[in-house]
Amino acid sequence: MGIEPVRAIRVPSVPFQGIKKWDGTRDSLPHTFLTDESKLSGHAKEIYFPSDESQLATLLRYLNRTGGHATISGMRTGVVGGAVPQGGSVICMENMDSLIGLGKDQQGYFVRVQPNMTLRSLQRILRQRYSSLPALQPGVGEEMDAQGPFFYPVDPTEQNGSLGGNVAANSSGARSFRYGPTRDWVRRLRVMLPNGDILDIVRGEHGFQGRECKVVTEDDVIHLRLPSYDFNRGVKNSAGLYCHEDMDLIDLFIGSEGTLGVITEIDLRLMPSYPVLSILVFFPDDGKALSFVADLRLSSSIRPDLIEYFDEAALGLIRDVKAKGGLRKLPCPPSYAGSAVFLDLPAGAEDISSVLESIRPLLRMHGGSPERSWCLHDRRGREMLRDFRHSIPETIFQHVGGLKGKNPDIHKMGTDVSVPDAAFPEMMEYYAQTLRSKGLRWVTFGHVGDNHPHVEVILHDMDDFRKAKDACQAFAHKAVQLGGSPSAEHGIGKLKREYLPLLYESQGCKELQALKRSVDPNGVLNRGNLMEW
Repeated sequence: MGIEPVRAIRVPSVPFQGIKKWDGTRDSLPHTFLTDESKLSGHAKEIYFPSDESQLATLLRYLNRTGGHATISGMRTGVVGGAVPQGGSVICMENMDSLIGLGKDQQGYFVRVQPNMTLRSLQRILRQRYSSLPALQPGVGEEMDAQGPFFYPVDPTEQNGSLGGNVAANSSGARSFRYGPTRDWVRRLRVMLPNGDILDIVRGEHGFQGRECKVVTEDDVIHLRLPSYDFNRGVKNSAGLYCHEDMDLIDLFIGSEGTLGVITEIDLRLMPSYPVLSILVFFPDDGKALSFVADLRLSSSIRPDLIEYFDEAALGLIRDVKAKGGLRKLPCPPSYAGSAVFLDLPAGAEDISSVLESIRPLLRMHGGSPERSWCLHDRRGREMLRDFRHSIPETIFQHVGGLKGKNPDIHKMGTDVSVPDAAFPEMMEYYAQTLRSKGLRWVTFGHVGDNHPHVEVILHDMDDFRKAKDACQAFAHKAVQLGGSPSAEHGIGKLKREYLPLLYESQGCKELQALKRSVDPNGVLNRGNLMEW
């Protein structure tokens, strides 16, 4: 890593009048730009829609001159209020959603995209002929066609989330069990600083000396000093700024939730695709499903890409919705299913039988079997199983949205905590004891492979909301006490700011604020995310 100052690039401004804008009273702004999937509601005085870096630079410089501030908005699929404005303006990145090109370096192939391209769009592009796509070097598409197909391994549940948002929150998801979070797959970022200048950062080219780094802009020298804490890398974690001595500069911006800069380009590494068998295994009860997971994780011969869990209540929720005429495209869980585990297992088309036979003894030991499972190999079938999994949070989002008419302050309440392997049974028991004592209804589903299932409270009114908030605070305290994280994959946003002192104490939080002010002295970007301004 070099210790020379990092030089920012000055982006020219353009006429302010040419930038698309939507303004008016709070009531006249489209509500879709004032909320996200958390169902937290915000307010703003105007919405801007830049189409390129020059327009974005013009906006940021204008806000600096006038004392304004802006919330950066993408697809607004986050669940912690990060894209929800609390006054000021909204800068919506929806016009910057293109594929820039395919490239190659010594470590392999990568794709360069603008920040508002969605994960679903990227997956669709990677199923095309690469020679028909823009290329960063001559012949790279043809070379990829000869070797392909390729895929991007990170798999956040929300397929319509923007890739820029994924980087900003260091999103992970189901396949983090095998492939880790977004951070591990980012080759390069182009980030606009709050003053409108650009940093073009390739991993491995710029880093901190200890905890110090200098950024030279057109008008100033920014002295970056990392907080004194070390980020917990022992569990799945997206709580606060990534931080350790001699780290790569690119990692400061991954997971910074738009507080230090606006992502304008991303290079994401790709890897060769391989056939996968998706299996939804049904078990008699929750205990047998979780004991199966515990033994599966110890197996040296069975190496799934992901391990996702559905408790009895989660399957019951799907049954209830289907009984009322919803989720028509999805099958109903069978009557014998008391719990379920969803696996992706590497398997060539000719190897399906052998893969099923290899897992049969472990399934039988815990009351399951291949014959009582949904096993799908083709893309359409595998996508159906993902839709089945996503139907649970989607149903909860819709339910909470329906409550807001009578309870405008209500929003989704659920866990996003992770703990070390040894602490997982204790954490699961703590969830149940706490929620049962408060008389709340809940469902548990998701990333059990990373000790990170989501426990979502089924709210009915504000009394439930207050009880659920107390419970989630207790879960965050417990997770940190056990060596885990209060936010494993969704970030902190505005809804979880109170959790940061649990990890970093008051001194670490003050150091976070000092770093923010060194980069953004006027508080132009994403006020309220991670920390109070």
